[in-house]
Amino acid sequence: GRDYVSDGWGSDRVDAGDDDDHVKATEDHDSDYFFGGLGTDAIDYSTFERSLRIDTNSASVRYKDRDEDWYKDRDRDDDDDDDREDDWEDRYEDFEYVRGGRDDDEIVFGYREVELEGNDGADVFIFNDVREGGEEIVGFTRYEIKDFQPHDRLVIGGAEFQRDGDALRQLNPENTNQADPDALRFEIWNYADQSGLNFRDEVESRKVDAYLRIDRSNDGVWDREIEFMFSDDDVEGGTFITNIV
Repeated sequence: GRDYVSDGWGSDRVDAGDDDDHVKATEDHDSDYFFGGLGTDAIDYSTFERSLRIDTNSASVRYKDRDEDWYKDRDRDDDDDDDREDDWEDRYEDFEYVRGGRDDDEIVFGYREVELEGNDGADVFIFNDVREGGEEIVGFTRYEIKDFQPHDRLVIGGAEFQRDGDALRQLNPENTNQADPDALRFEIWNYADQSGLNFRDEVESRKVDAYLRIDRSNDGVWDREIEFMFSDDDVEGGTFITNIV
């Protein structure tokens, strides 16, 4: 049935079973594995105080500031508590809704459909739809960020964007020189501006607030089109993001 589940202290393997389940993770620094099963399931890290890196592509959660050099060379038999915090990494499977922690989290998404909630803090949502080995996603993929606030950021290929009311603005133009052959080439159209690019009429009928298209390889072909539909209905600042390939 519909379950509300929380793991306990220690390393756990949690199987939520069928139906729509809500699993709340415990900040105990012990690595856990969560299985959502059938239904629409939520994995919830909202009680975590330290900043997280949540990677929905690899379905893993760890601390954002983890010492990666130490992690690679760590001694698995070392029981020191300070090291054990950085040794922690959760894994999950078959969860359609992911909720972040209380601090400034980093959330990676892109090649699986997912609903995201950053929760508290100034969160960074990193769009990456390329699998290991260079395989790109093909087809229509829908993402939903429930609480994309003006203090949050969306990062795509080194370019950073923020919400400005019902518009999308580039945050770091100095870091994305469009004349640089290695830079991400992109164009933004905002309905609120009532001006801009030649594809405005094409997307106006879709009732979107902002439209971003990108050419990651700078070969003159737009290979990703992303629609933004900003909404305050569910959570203040809620945002729908849809990727069209």
